[in-house]
Amino acid sequence: MIRASTALAVALAFTCIGRLAGTAAGQDPARSTPVLVRPGDIVAANIADHTVTVYDGESGVFRGTAVEARSGGLANPTGIAFGPDGALYVASSGSASILRFDAEAGSFRDVVASGEPLTQPFSLIFGPDGDLFVSDGPRVLRYAPDGSFVGVAAEDSTLVQPIGLAFGPSGLLYVANSTAQTVSRFDPATGRRVDDFATDSLSYPSDVAFGPDGDLYVSSAAGSRVVRFDGSSGAFRAVVATLPDGGVPMGLVFRAGRLVIGDFGKSRLFFLDALDGSAAPREVAREGLHGPENVAVRPGAG
Repeated sequence: MIRASTALAVALAFTCIGRLAGTAAGQDPARSTPVLVRPGDIVAANIADHTVTVYDGESGVFRGTAVEARSGGLANPTGIAFGPDGALYVASSGSASILRFDAEAGSFRDVVASGEPLTQPFSLIFGPDGDLFVSDGPRVLRYAPDGSFVGVAAEDSTLVQPIGLAFGPSGLLYVANSTAQTVSRFDPATGRRVDDFATDSLSYPSDVAFGPDGDLYVSSAAGSRVVRFDGSSGAFRAVVATLPDGGVPMGLVFRAGRLVIGDFGKSRLFFLDALDGSAAPREVAREGLHGPENVAVRPGAG
């Protein structure tokens, strides 16, 4: 537990950024034509080598690099999401900015947001109204589609290091409140905490995702596992996945009913085919992964 907690604390406090950046610093990776991201493909934000890589949505096989290292000033990417405009948005934690890329070709478009109040963005999610929500330091910030700052969408004395974000069916914002060991709900209109929705069996929750069954799935990073909660009541249902060899699950995303898990600790990608915990997570990729902080799926697959 000490080893897992230490690894996670390093990740959450971002003390890893300097070390991981140093690993990639000075390297001049061979330039190649970025691979096209197809509808249904999985993309991963790699904090250690400043890239976004692509994986086949069906098999998980590595397809190549979509966003090359340092493209558009990208430094230590963390959050990643596809916007309602079809573009790919990436939280560049090392440069305290949100960058926008062509979703298919991976070419840099523009800087959507940078500077105050943004300090060290982590996760990204688009709300039902098209606004962009960013976990940053001890709060969640809200930006309009044009990149203008709207306000604080989540802030509370219990919110120390928010990471993963999800919107529930009622429009509330669900926040992986890592250091408080809970998933908390906030009213994004006021920024006020509504309640602690899920609390059981969590050890540094890092991401949250609603499944096709309506339940909430949470990556419990220090416990190397993914936990399932009743989507209506927040009651604990089951541990549905445990990563082998002390893996640190961070990013979660559903793709065609299957849960995709990014392993930050061991730089792996897993598929979870059975959501009831009856089957072990299946490792599908290591190639191209260098500290994956988050994963996303390009919409539009048939």
